[in-house]
Amino acid sequence: MKTVIIRQEEKADYPGSEAMVRRAFYNRQNPGCVEHYLLHILRESSDYLPAYSFLAEVEGRIVGAIYFSKAFIKTAKGDVPIVTFGPLAVDPLYQGLGIGRQLFEKSVSLLRKSPYPGIVIYGEPNYYPRLGFQRAKLFGITDPEGNVYDPLMVYELRKDGFKGVQGQLFESPVFEKGNEPKAVAAFDLLFPPYPKLKVPAQWLHETNLGQVEKIEGSLYQIRFWEILIPAKLAEGYAARTPQVGDYITFFWKRNAISLIQTLEIPE
Repeated sequence: MKTVIIRQEEKADYPGSEAMVRRAFYNRQNPGCVEHYLLHILRESSDYLPAYSFLAEVEGRIVGAIYFSKAFIKTAKGDVPIVTFGPLAVDPLYQGLGIGRQLFEKSVSLLRKSPYPGIVIYGEPNYYPRLGFQRAKLFGITDPEGNVYDPLMVYELRKDGFKGVQGQLFESPVFEKGNEPKAVAAFDLLFPPYPKLKVPAQWLHETNLGQVEKIEGSLYQIRFWEILIPAKLAEGYAARTPQVGDYITFFWKRNAISLIQTLEIPE
């Protein structure tokens, strides 16, 4: 892979980074996504922490980004300021190359010099432990309603950073605003149209959604956002044979022919 440049975001990057975040999350957990809109309004919030937020760039293309914001733990002794992040996004065609880790480690290298004791997030429980996160329940940290579950995770920025810090996590109000359906729908009109599909939820974004654009024998050309990807039917594929115009999910193979997994029907 070409050299990855980690740098801070500039205003001119906003359209490209929002488009990348949209590609990264679209149809992953629900039809469409909200993360690109969340990013858009997060930058305008006083809780946004641009000093710890970075982009990843390859040959002038934005391929990843991480965005930090203020949060706090409400404890019996008072509120303890901490940080959280989200979205952390990597372009689907650049996932699995360690770019997310590079972004996170760049931010952490600066955060270790800050007064914050640590980071608390809601994230993918099969991914973030690789970066050193632990389950929040081990620290006595819950969501605002007192619930604990695997996606709620903690990263200490210094030894025993969360010692004695037990309570409820409260994020910036901007995260709730980022889920307003009408606002998301209006913002989405600024981007190229893409079908909203309800596909099986994926924590680790294992497959991508594309549209069959051309068929040459057993080889399919799949339109994935702005590029074409060669693919073939995976072993065990059980649906009807895809036709031009059909939407399918596929396993992206960087240096080989990608594999078509399922046939999908737009909402």
